[in-house]
Amino acid sequence: MHNCSVLLVDDNEDTRKTIASILERNGFQVTQTENGKEALKIFSNSSFDLVVTDIFMAEGDGLELLILLKTTSVEIPVIVITGGWAGSDVDIAGACRRLSAAAILEKPFRETHLLETIDGLLNPSGLKTTRP
Repeated sequence: MHNCSVLLVDDNEDTRKTIASILERNGFQVTQTENGKEALKIFSNSSFDLVVTDIFMAEGDGLELLILLKTTSVEIPVIVITGGWAGSDVDIAGACRRLSAAAILEKPFRETHLLETIDGLLNPSGLKTTRP
C-alpha cells in the first residue's frame, strides 16, 4: 500500500490531523484540505488513489464534491465520513450511495475500521497489504 495518495477533506482541523496521522503512519501520502472547493482545485492539479471527505462542510460540502468527482472521467474511490445525519430531512446516506461513494463511515470510527475499509477499496483481490 506504499505510495498510495489520499486527498483528505474535513473542515474540522483536529479530525483532519488525526486521520492524516493514521494514514501517514500506515504508508499513505496525504494531502489535506478543509473544504470541497479547495479539494476540487487540488484534485484538478494532482492525481490521487483515494478521497476521504467529510460530508457537512461550510464551503463546498462533501455532496458537492461527490457530484463533481462523478462528472470527471477519473474513477476514484471516495470514503464519506460524517458525524451523523441528525437534523437532515434528506436521505444523505442514500444520496452518497447514488453518487458512487464507495463507503460511508460514521464518526467516531475505529482506526482499524478505516484501514480495513481502505484496504478493501484499494486491494479488491482480498489479499492483505503490508504496511510499515
